Amino acid sequence: MNRNGVLRVYANRVDAARDINADVHSSSTNRIRIIGISLHDFRNHSDLVEVWQTIVKRARTERSLDVKILLIDPDCLGAQLQSKGEERATGQGGTLKDEVRSLIRELIDLQCNCKDNGVSFERKLYRLPPILFLLHMNSVSYVQPYYFWSSRSSNPFPMLKFGGSAESVHSELEEHFNWIWDKAAVDLAEYDRWSRGTDGGICQAGMTIYTDHTDLAGLRRLSRCSQKLRRESRFKASRSIHSSTVGHTLASTKR
Repeated sequence: MNRNGVLRVYANRVDAARDINADVHSSSTNRIRIIGISLHDFRNHSDLVEVWQTIVKRARTERSLDVKILLIDPDCLGAQLQSKGEERATGQGGTLKDEVRSLIRELIDLQCNCKDNGVSFERKLYRLPPILFLLHMNSVSYVQPYYFWSSRSSNPFPMLKFGGSAESVHSELEEHFNWIWDKAAVDLAEYDRWSRGTDGGICQAGMTIYTDHTDLAGLRRLSRCSQKLRRESRFKASRSIHSSTVGHTLASTKR
């Protein structure tokens, strides 16, 4: 564990709250990267609210802070799986979508305030199944893997604190963040456009539409799907005709 840069293991993120807040508050921390689902705990749990309040306060009052936040796109397939999964134990509808949209509004307001003091504050929505919670800073990072729990009261994975050299897991986690930020996330303005009309349904279904004819593998998959749909359509039509013929025959016999 020391070789991988693990500094400490916590039973859950609440147990790590005091250390997280100390590191977020540290004057040596001027770069903060966060990957979460809706950051519900950091806005509602008493032990973690202080962490969020520290980030917000620093963003509003300091001039040398660089913050980037990744939340899940509430309309993507990964979010649908997460939200539906949380209904299994209780049978109650999930609140993920409302939570993300509420935080989006807060982040938009915060970003507007940050423009006045020169703080770099950016936020995007990622379109992947949740992989891990990450709070990455200059010298340390806090990580907690996700899984599709059946309720929010389910036992979480432990949280790990990483630090180390340029080739440590801590460094790789920054690359992990940047990869999602660059390749699998959209800005809120783009999300607002994509979440409407047919684009919203396509996103929720996890569909991929190919527009490049050079993508032969994609075209072959589309061809196989098309052939399967045609076979199913012919089979249903055949059954319908058969049922209609039988019904007509029986009716004629009765007459």
